[in-house]
Amino acid sequence: MGINFSEVKFSYYIPRKKQNIRFALNNINLNIAETGELIALVGHTGSGKSTLVQLMNALLMPTSGKIEIMNETITHKSKLKPLRRKIGLVFQFPEYQIFETTVLKDIAFGPANFGIKNPEGKAKEIAKLMGIEELLERSPFTLSGGQLRKVAISGILASNPDILILDEPTVGLDPNAKRELLNILMNLHQCSNKTIVIITHDMEVVSRYFNRVIVLKEGEIIYDGSKYDLLMKDDLYETYNLNYPETIRILRAIKNRFNVNVDVNQHTIEDAYREIRKAFEIA
Repeated sequence: MGINFSEVKFSYYIPRKKQNIRFALNNINLNIAETGELIALVGHTGSGKSTLVQLMNALLMPTSGKIEIMNETITHKSKLKPLRRKIGLVFQFPEYQIFETTVLKDIAFGPANFGIKNPEGKAKEIAKLMGIEELLERSPFTLSGGQLRKVAISGILASNPDILILDEPTVGLDPNAKRELLNILMNLHQCSNKTIVIITHDMEVVSRYFNRVIVLKEGEIIYDGSKYDLLMKDDLYETYNLNYPETIRILRAIKNRFNVNVDVNQHTIEDAYREIRKAFEIA
């Protein structure tokens, strides 16, 4: 077992009259495997995504219900340090978790804190993986936004978490930097079979890279399943407050405009192009 939520509710404030509690999350039932999953967590701002991942990392405790992480029930008495090594959380704003004077020291801080041997050696290994080894002696606060995000991710990866969770990792990145970062994450998943969970608003990222999608709306999970089933739905915006990725949007428009038999559930430009050629019998 990786992470299990059972009837979890969470409120940031408990009023005296408990019947007036406003829950940021309500009736959350969720299972995330320890290995092998690629999960996108989506939903409009305020739907509860960041709250949910902070519960996964035990930064927050449930108001009611039960959370189990690696077969251990999380309570206020739990030893959280070893759990947080197993569940690595990268914040949306990397400056929230970066504080050392050099990139090397910042990446090595986690391994040193968790008692991992040769933390600087581990930091250099991860920096090479992330393509930032030339930045190791620089101050993190002289870096670009994309570089800073890589440092923040490196600092978590250096402790070798079992499950990696990232809150909006591609926000503010240009297309090349976004593609590079996502390819690194996919290679990490393929090489180590590590479960990766990301919060994202970018349905292009969901469509191209992720298999399982969890949709939150007003603090509740309203969908948990295959991206293929989700993106085939005709009421994606009305029910789930989500937009179709551009490839699917174009294919749906072609299908409706020309009344041709097109499989709209294509997730790359190349696949969409082949589908269009096939539909119009272009040699």
